[in-house]
Amino acid sequence: MDISDFFHALSKSVDDLLGDPGQCFYIPAYQRSYAWSKDNVTQLVDDIGHGLSKLVDDSHSVTFLGTIITVNDKDYSTVAPKIRGQLPPKVMTIIDGQQRITTLLLLLAAVHDQLTVRSSQLSAHTEANEWLDQNISETYYNIAALLEDDRRTGQHQYYPRVIRAYDDQWSRNTQYLRYCSPIASFLFKYGNAKRANLSRAYSHVGDIKMKSRFTELHGLLDGIAQPASYRPTRHVVEFPNDSHLASSPSLISTLFQGDLPADVRDELNLGSSSDDFAAIFRILVFARYLLQRVAVTVVTTKSEEYAFDIFAALNTTGEPLTAIETFKPRAILAEGGQGTYSGSPSEKWMIEILSYLDQFRTAPQRQRATSDLLTPFALAEDGKKLARRLNDQRHYLMKAFERVGPELYEHRRFVRHLAMTVRVIKGKWDNKSHSSTNPAAQDLELDGIGKLCLSVLSEAKHKIVIAPLVRYYSLYRSGYLERSEVTKCLKAMTAFFCIWRGAFGGTNRIDSIYRRLMLDGEPTQGVRPFSRRPSRMNNESDFCVDFAALCRFMVYHLDKKDIGTKDDWVTQASNTAVYTASQPLTRMLLLAATHDTIPDTGSPGLIEAGSVDVLPLLTDEMWQNRALISVEHIAPINWQEPWNKGLYSDNSTLHRLGNLMLIPQGENTALSNAPWAKKRACYAIMAARSPDEADEARQKAQSEGIEIPELLKGTRAYRPLTAGVARYEEDWSVDIVRARSRRLAELAWDRLYPWLAGQEV
Repeated sequence: MDISDFFHALSKSVDDLLGDPGQCFYIPAYQRSYAWSKDNVTQLVDDIGHGLSKLVDDSHSVTFLGTIITVNDKDYSTVAPKIRGQLPPKVMTIIDGQQRITTLLLLLAAVHDQLTVRSSQLSAHTEANEWLDQNISETYYNIAALLEDDRRTGQHQYYPRVIRAYDDQWSRNTQYLRYCSPIASFLFKYGNAKRANLSRAYSHVGDIKMKSRFTELHGLLDGIAQPASYRPTRHVVEFPNDSHLASSPSLISTLFQGDLPADVRDELNLGSSSDDFAAIFRILVFARYLLQRVAVTVVTTKSEEYAFDIFAALNTTGEPLTAIETFKPRAILAEGGQGTYSGSPSEKWMIEILSYLDQFRTAPQRQRATSDLLTPFALAEDGKKLARRLNDQRHYLMKAFERVGPELYEHRRFVRHLAMTVRVIKGKWDNKSHSSTNPAAQDLELDGIGKLCLSVLSEAKHKIVIAPLVRYYSLYRSGYLERSEVTKCLKAMTAFFCIWRGAFGGTNRIDSIYRRLMLDGEPTQGVRPFSRRPSRMNNESDFCVDFAALCRFMVYHLDKKDIGTKDDWVTQASNTAVYTASQPLTRMLLLAATHDTIPDTGSPGLIEAGSVDVLPLLTDEMWQNRALISVEHIAPINWQEPWNKGLYSDNSTLHRLGNLMLIPQGENTALSNAPWAKKRACYAIMAARSPDEADEARQKAQSEGIEIPELLKGTRAYRPLTAGVARYEEDWSVDIVRARSRRLAELAWDRLYPWLAGQEV
């Protein structure tokens, strides 16, 4: 195929753009509502006035309004509703440019209204008036043909030049025509009013934005009609004065294809503030320039897909529609059209999806939020790794929607699945907030550990788990899974994250492991794909989302990486600089390791497992309390006297589990880079179980000449997290860091690994 078969571009005047007989424009449902403000329309008229002023001296002056992108819908596939046999011969679907086309139509209507009303006030029968009246009549009939397409026959033969999907329907039969959108309603009412009485000024009854912009445009034209000396100083529209209009050969020959008659020039040279002739001549000149010298480049394509590609390439300042906004019409069409879509399950889910995206105010924010939504959705839906390019996202949604088949039930399930993805993301992964709850979490009524796991994964930005979580949550909402299964899924994914990242520090391709789970599963372990409709299978896999299969999958991949046993993992994790890898990971490993522990009396500096609830830490409330739980480097990151220099020979030592501890933020700040002796003394005060024991620890520190921070001088709450380290009286060294790293790794494994089998400890 030749490249011109895909698209072609032509520069067109407003007259050419809107005046092609039989051609009408169609605004798809996904296009946003008309949004131009008073400032926008004022700028448009001023740009036109500026171009007209330049035409006085430059016969090549043109006002260019940019590019309009359309699809030549030869088979009317984008039009809904429609009556076959009563559609315009040529329908151009607007992909980009509806704001400009709508405003141009409003401006043309305002000019038409001015010409018809003002011309009726010309009473004297002079040669100048006859010339003016002839040109006015020619011009306003020309404009009328741009506002409506005359179908010649039928009860209502005039079609509004632009209508909107589902709100409007072209028909020559009064019983079936429907023009309810703001612009179609305006054009329909305006045409009827003017056919009834050309000389009567039109006052729109309908959409307030159409009425406001039309009124403002009228006001701008009233300003143009005034002589330059009478125009208000606030008037911003540039326009040549009467003498320039009358004496400019380039302007007159361009707009009127000849010279002005002498008596017309005389009338203009005699013009005053009350001169109706000069006023209407100015409006006529503006109208002629608008029709002939205001131009756009129209890019016409054979399909919406090509049109969006071109729009993305050309657009640099506008707000491109998101993939979900352009997907909405497909959901409407699947329901059978706007009438059956209203109140349908698809509408319910689409409202929820679009309401979520509407909270993102700017175009870049909306595009980013849409991408962050569609990436896990594609993984959950069919295991596809979706690119972040807008065109790829649009293409994916359309093709995936087609792939589910022709049944309405399946299309509804597709839209519902997208809404379930919104619920899982909202409030946790949406980059607007990290609230402690989101719709899915509230609906699930997660317990403390379930909420904790959701917080850990979201704060670690471990977004790859959204896809399997969507599958679990969606199936829970459908009644296929119990609530407890979702909690177990969260715990297993948290354990996998901590064990994997705890061993390697970096991600080490953990995302690819989850993508394999969603797309392929693990056939050797009897694990089928977890996505709803795996792209490599023809049937859905709703019943393949099984907790035991998830655990087999994760354990298998831990084994493949030689971290599937406690000894292997502890050896790896105890030598990993976890703090530099991820602070949420570090906090979670320390919480898991320290939960329900007591000091090891046989090994000073270490801790060991204690009784249930002796030190309960694994709750979301504890995780959220930054004032109570923060990560402290025992040996500070930067060496200073009198810290052991051996700790700093390998910088990673400082960031291993053994040199880290959880303490309140206030104490963390107060101790900061303090020497080991001072820190140990303070840890002892914090770990004191009674006021007397705390006083004894303070007195001991003072006897050793250690200055206690003001924060620790009064009675403080019991902080058992520091008890193990407080008992270590030797110099803080590489040996104790190694021993603590190993012990903490062992305790973390004992707490987390059972979650991969759905067990409690």
